[in-house]
Amino acid sequence: MGIHQDGQYAIVSNETPVRIDTSAGPHRRNITTEFAVNYERKFGAHAVTGLLAFNQLNQHYNAVLPTGYINYVGRVTYGYKNRYLAEFNAGYNGSVQFAEGKRYGFFPAFSLGWVVSEEKFWGKSNKVFNYMKIRGAYGEVGNDKIGSEKYYYLQTYPMLTSYRPSFGIDNNPENRIYEGKEGNIDVTWERARKLNIGIDMRLFDSKLALTVDAFTEKRINILDYDRAISTIYGMLGATDSNKGFPPQNLGEVRNSGFEVDASFNDKIGDVSYYVKGNVSFARNKILKKGEEPQTYPWTSSIGRKVNQRFGMIVDGFYNTQEEIDALPSRFSSNLKLGDLKYRDINGDGEIDSYDVTAIGKTRLPEIIYGFTLGGEWKGIDWQLFFQGAAITDLYVNGFGYWEFTNTGSVMKHHLGRWTPDNKENATYPSLSPSTSKQNHRLSTFWLKNGNYLRLKNMQIGYTLPVNWTKKARISSVRIYVSGTNLLTFAGFKEYDPEANDGDNTSYPQMRNYSVGLNLKF
Repeated sequence: MGIHQDGQYAIVSNETPVRIDTSAGPHRRNITTEFAVNYERKFGAHAVTGLLAFNQLNQHYNAVLPTGYINYVGRVTYGYKNRYLAEFNAGYNGSVQFAEGKRYGFFPAFSLGWVVSEEKFWGKSNKVFNYMKIRGAYGEVGNDKIGSEKYYYLQTYPMLTSYRPSFGIDNNPENRIYEGKEGNIDVTWERARKLNIGIDMRLFDSKLALTVDAFTEKRINILDYDRAISTIYGMLGATDSNKGFPPQNLGEVRNSGFEVDASFNDKIGDVSYYVKGNVSFARNKILKKGEEPQTYPWTSSIGRKVNQRFGMIVDGFYNTQEEIDALPSRFSSNLKLGDLKYRDINGDGEIDSYDVTAIGKTRLPEIIYGFTLGGEWKGIDWQLFFQGAAITDLYVNGFGYWEFTNTGSVMKHHLGRWTPDNKENATYPSLSPSTSKQNHRLSTFWLKNGNYLRLKNMQIGYTLPVNWTKKARISSVRIYVSGTNLLTFAGFKEYDPEANDGDNTSYPQMRNYSVGLNLKF
């Protein structure tokens, strides 16, 4: 507003309304509410703690439907003379992903521990077994997510923006909605039941520490799509985001294994040293899955590992025309000498997709391990860390390994190609000028040993004597050199053993060297 000389008010400019810009994104907003009450008290040799908590989370992302959770949590612990230990936890969790009546799940957990070395019969003068604890735990946890889907119980109505009908005088195409994915009012929490038994020990004046755990987990009601329903029902593929099927509680997977963690430290004269190591083994098995009906049992994922590869079993090369005539392939109408020869699993006299079966291992190693060697002598210290993996395969393909793929060239291993003069010693099929429908498919030939051991890090340092540095009012001076990825021992050397399946285009592990100086004042 403004004032004229005659005292009258006049509008100078209109007020700009306050608004929230929603044209750019993404816009996220999380609202969290939490309350907690703790209790802790000791009654002589008895110790009791308790917790009651409430948590609510609302998540908003742009203009899509928000998600939310409500969690009620309780915990009680009990200890007697640090000898007998018990803990009970419970969660009552709610998710808006599910319909009313299926929205909440109860997830209990409890653990028991017995410190045997605190018993009177153990004896405090025991020099061999200084500490021993036996423990066990059981617990259940839930999962409500599968991909990016939300509100599994609601029918969806997507908008059709292509192949649109036209109406009116102008005959302009109009957007329309159609009946999309059905809702499932019966779907509920996926549940994992975990059991763990372990022992902790310290021996030989606590120089040796050992922890051993054995575990098993059974995951039930896994959220999955029912691929056994025919598309005659009126939907597209089971996992189609707009016109597929809603998630159901269909899957079961069992996972079992063990973990060992050990360390030893000692001193011989002026040399102190230590060794630390750990190893874990885990193996899983699919018990139930929403897979499509299988013509043959060997094509089914049930009874296999999670992410089990399925492909062809290679039985050498086609060395003669008679071999080609006796076992033709539906993958290629132009089989040539030197092509890979696959095993006829179903015995019908030809090679086709019905001969696909479970092959090799998975990319996820079943054994993962590592160990550290270190020590110190008169100011010189050293540490070497090794890591490794075993029981795993690497699937090599594409222009990282195949010949003439995507305008690629040839590599050293192609020198072992099949030729009429080299067929007895060939290590690679006869070369193809482009992608071969017969050879370039998942098979045992392209699965390579993924086991490895790597010197991940090494460091050597020297700490100057204190009487050298105290005159400069420096309490400690340490000079060191270190390196990473210095050595690798692998069954297959043409790929990085930590790389994923594929054409070897992932960024390789770098070997680094560094020199450093640590000063403490």
